[in-house]
Amino acid sequence: MSAVHAFLLMLKNSAKFAMVSSIASIFMLIGKICITVTTAWVGFLLIDPLIEQKTSPYAPVAVIVVAAYIISSIFIGVFEAASNTILQCYLMDKDMGTDDSEPHVPETLKGFLAEKAEGGEVESSDIEMV
Repeated sequence: MSAVHAFLLMLKNSAKFAMVSSIASIFMLIGKICITVTTAWVGFLLIDPLIEQKTSPYAPVAVIVVAAYIISSIFIGVFEAASNTILQCYLMDKDMGTDDSEPHVPETLKGFLAEKAEGGEVESSDIEMV
């Protein structure tokens, strides 16, 4: 039944999901490329002095590129799942209502939101840790 509720939530907010998903996928791709290129460059710098002049360092670097891309895809996939979960939690909270008197809002968050709504600055020392 939870899957049905999640599907209906995604269906009701399909534009938000599409926008956030497309932006997130662009950032995830940039992250994967940066990790792969950096790892390949460091691998090249480490392997090049070890290989004799008659052989090329490009074959080991190609293996490093493939391994780095696979590992970065797995690692970034965790963040992708977390961002989708946070988006669903946010939209579910919006569906339940944004009133500060809701029972699911912690007392410290109620105080923080009330202070920000008044336009005041909130110091980190003003917020009690639970």
